[in-house]
Amino acid sequence: MLHHALELPRSEVTDATNIAITTAMTQPLTENDASAKQLLSEYPWGAFGETKNIAGAAVFLASEDAVFVTGVLLPVDGGFVAQ
Repeated sequence: MLHHALELPRSEVTDATNIAITTAMTQPLTENDASAKQLLSEYPWGAFGETKNIAGAAVFLASEDAVFVTGVLLPVDGGFVAQ
């Protein structure tokens, strides 16, 4: 299966992932005190991320610095996956 990743353009096999980013889509969760408290209790960072946090990871993945990065998910998630 790994050989299939090598056949795809790099942009199709790399990804930056997160759920606790403040956006219009997550606004109902982040602005509701009860849901925000519950969600933040699951993230070691203890705060919601911002779109610039995802943008930095996306710029890296699209850059020549990531030329050898392929077939991975980059968790930009305030430590959620690491716990």
